[in-house]
Amino acid sequence: MLEWYIAVQKDKPSTFCWKQPHNLQCADDLNARFGNGVTRNQVYRHFRSLKEKWGWISHALAKSGYGFDATAKKFNIDLSEKDVTKLGTAKYNYLTRPIKFYHLLEELFANSSQGEGDLAHDQRTVNVPSGSNENEGMKEVENYQMTTEDGGNESSTIARDS
Repeated sequence: MLEWYIAVQKDKPSTFCWKQPHNLQCADDLNARFGNGVTRNQVYRHFRSLKEKWGWISHALAKSGYGFDATAKKFNIDLSEKDVTKLGTAKYNYLTRPIKFYHLLEELFANSSQGEGDLAHDQRTVNVPSGSNENEGMKEVENYQMTTEDGGNESSTIARDS
């Protein structure tokens, strides 16, 4: 199943999002290849489960106390972190045993930019041309004097006699 998703994802842009028709197509291909009676919902649940496990892996890779053994494909978790109450039983058991399809999970989920904020822009600097000083624009805003017209009334308020 992971190989099917990887093959389909190679032709897609980085903003591609998996939808239910893709799960149905994967289920149909699995049924044709292996003769199973796999449904779209089963494929979807399995995919979501694998995506959740990749989240565990990516968080564990980001922690400095967890050493990852690339040959055994498992984490060497520090003794202070081995308390099951810190990680949870399922997460602890998954991370401390060899991860069977690590290379496929990494290929499918590692380069995914969906939901990670990689494409987000800083709202203060999004319109600032490159090479210009950001503080100049802020000084202009700070020095801006608001003018009042019509005898001191603000333009956002409506006079009572109108």
